[in-house]
Amino acid sequence: MQKAASQGDTDRLRVLLKSGKPSLECLTAALEGGKFAAGVQLALAGGPAAFPAAGAAELLARLVEKDATDECCLLLDIVGVPAQTKTQSGRPVLVEAAERGNFELCRALLERGVDANEADDDGQTAVHYAAKAGNVEFVKTAVLYGAKDVANNNGETAASLAPPDMKQIAREVTRAPPAGAKAEVIAGKFKEQGNKVFADKEFVKAIKLYTVAVSHAPKNHVFYSNRSACFFNQGKYERALTDAVRCAALNPKWPKAYFRKGACLAGLNLPQEALKTYEEGLKIDGKNADLVKARTQILKDIKKLEQK
Repeated sequence: MQKAASQGDTDRLRVLLKSGKPSLECLTAALEGGKFAAGVQLALAGGPAAFPAAGAAELLARLVEKDATDECCLLLDIVGVPAQTKTQSGRPVLVEAAERGNFELCRALLERGVDANEADDDGQTAVHYAAKAGNVEFVKTAVLYGAKDVANNNGETAASLAPPDMKQIAREVTRAPPAGAKAEVIAGKFKEQGNKVFADKEFVKAIKLYTVAVSHAPKNHVFYSNRSACFFNQGKYERALTDAVRCAALNPKWPKAYFRKGACLAGLNLPQEALKTYEEGLKIDGKNADLVKARTQILKDIKKLEQK
């Protein structure tokens, strides 16, 4: 099974999983080898209980050091590795990702509940690194998740670390973020803007707008669903899947979450997993037109594959 995982042979894995169970070694072989679909297959087959928590956390830390954002999100969302995981040296993965300049992964960690003010032994936070890099957008995002302009062990604040021509960072990092109903209203406005550009197939713009909506209301499952649809339409099934899984986790009774997730699995050439997901959704709403149509189509696809 480990060999099939390292090769990304999902057909072989499907056969082996009928009589065997996935192991952390297999999952590691898939994810560290960049075989995302095989990793998804193993993670879904095993669930959190199949993989030792400590080993899965160590894998996450290594993947952070590889800038493997999609693989990290898979571990967070399907395997259940805590976003507060630390590297072997005891450093928060959020800070590690920030120093590496992987602010996309930092955002994903914040969306999954990590403390925006986590610091390493030097008092460095993700915002310190973002400010030093002149990344205004991430500073704004982190503030929405509660980041404060605290000093590191050298007495440096994010504002003081920002490039001289980036005075906006100093303003943003001290800005009080909206909260409660006000944040929900702002999030809704960004969602509506996203819907408009999505209708025009401007998916990159829509992703940015939905991401801002998520930053204001990270528990709103609809925003993840909409962003998943954007990634899906770009053919970025890995990223689309992680948003769909997040959506389903936030609202497991919403049929569309399973439609989104199933479509992503089908895009990753995992038809059996897609079928199972559609059927999970149909248990909630047996007459859902999208799920019924998707299930019918995936059954046809599976039949064609079996006839080859």
